[in-house]
Amino acid sequence: MSEVVRVEPWKTVKLGEVSGNLLMGEGSTAEGEGVPPRIRVRGTVRCTGYCTFIGTLEAGKFYARGGDITVEGDLIVETEIRIDRGKLTVRGDVKAKTIDVDKKVVVSKNLEAEEVKVGGSLEVEGRVEAELVDVGGFFAAGGEVKVKKVEVGGSFRAEGNVEIEELDVGGKAAVAG
Repeated sequence: MSEVVRVEPWKTVKLGEVSGNLLMGEGSTAEGEGVPPRIRVRGTVRCTGYCTFIGTLEAGKFYARGGDITVEGDLIVETEIRIDRGKLTVRGDVKAKTIDVDKKVVVSKNLEAEEVKVGGSLEVEGRVEAELVDVGGFFAAGGEVKVKKVEVGGSFRAEGNVEIEELDVGGKAAVAG
């Protein structure tokens, strides 16, 4: 039977390795161990409400519902990141196969995925690499954009070089690179 680690609402815990799943309660914080801090979850991370991770977070899957998620480091997920009724802020790199977030995604470094779907806005300060990026509102990239298909309901802005096979923008597109 795999391990299940539960973090009670509004509590802060220090974690290193979790051999199973991690369940985070509303307002909880997980601090990584080591220098730089890192949390490795071999199973699934499930967050209810607002949750914070201090350090790099590695997981098999990542699910959240009803709150904003903050990762003070990189977010590396083997399969999918799914956030219902919430926002994802990562102060590092994001890497996953699929990313599906209802509201907003903010990444301070680079984003790499096969498929990215965001209902509101996607803001990446660094490079974006994906097969598909589908954003309902606003998509901004500060670095290179290397994506096969980009669909944006609102506007698209890229500061770096752009390599896109198919671009569909409902509003305005601006490419500076």
